[in-house]
Formats: sequence, structure tokens, C-alpha cells
Amino acid sequence: MPRRDFLAGPAAVAGFPGRAFLAVQGFGQDSGHGGLSHSPRPGKKEKELAVSGPYRYTRNPLYLGNFILGLSIAIGACSWWSAGLFAAYFLVFYPPVIQEEKARMKRLFPEEYEDYKKKVPLFFPCLKSRISSNGTVFDGGLYRKNREIRALIGATIIWAVLIARMLIF
Repeated sequence: MPRRDFLAGPAAVAGFPGRAFLAVQGFGQDSGHGGLSHSPRPGKKEKELAVSGPYRYTRNPLYLGNFILGLSIAIGACSWWSAGLFAAYFLVFYPPVIQEEKARMKRLFPEEYEDYKKKVPLFFPCLKSRISSNGTVFDGGLYRKNREIRALIGATIIWAVLIARMLIF
């Protein structure tokens, strides 16, 4: 029976890099949601500019986390179709959202954001932060409140399906 590569064909060789990307994504996504949710302290959303935690390295850690998640799935699927669909979705959806978010931050925090954007890249993170942390740490309660466990559960289910498919077919 001919192999159908048009959807996905996970391979052991791609599994490790895909899972490594997923682990990095999980850390970034979890620390972004549990520690900040666009604000250094719970209840301060859109009242204070978030500049600590993962926001010290990229202005969009949550979108970066979603990018890494999608990339991990595309790598794990070993399918050009999966990679193409992910790339098309990400390139159509995220740039306008990021631009809208940037405009909102400029409007809410005109002077602070101007300084922040000079020091922190828009999307791909810098390796060394050019701003100091304000001492904010990860908050598991905020992570649960924001229901971010769903992203981890979803990624785990997708990986389980890809691994099962690799083992069965």
C-alpha cells in the first residue's frame, strides 16, 4: 500500500528536534502566561507595561511560544503539507495581530514603550536582556486562572497522536 505523505508521516529522526522545540515552547508560553499576562503583576493588565520575565528578551513571548509549538508539530509530522499549512497560517494571522498589539502598547504607554522597543526585539528573542528585571516570578495561580494548561494538553495530545501513528504505521 502506498504511503500517504500529504498529511503527516512522523519519523523518529524528527521526533527529538520536535520535542525539543516543544519543551522550549512550553517554558516560554508558561512563563509568559503564569508570570505576566501582559503585566508585571496580576490585576495590572494594560496599566503597567510588562518588561520582566520573558518580556525582557522579546516583546511577544506568547506569540513566539505559539510559533515554536507549531514548528515542533510541523517538524514532528515530517510533512511538507503540515509545514506549509503552519507557515501559511502563522504568516497570515500573526503579523497583523502583532502590529495591532504594538499599536495598542504605543497608545497605552507612549514613552515607556518607545524606550522598551529600542531595547527588546519584536519577535525573535535576544540572548542577553538589555533591561533589568523587576523581580516578577512565575505565578502558578495566574497560570491556572488564564487556563494556559490547555496549550500544554493540546500539544501533548498532538504529540501522542504523532507518536502512535509512527509506531502503528
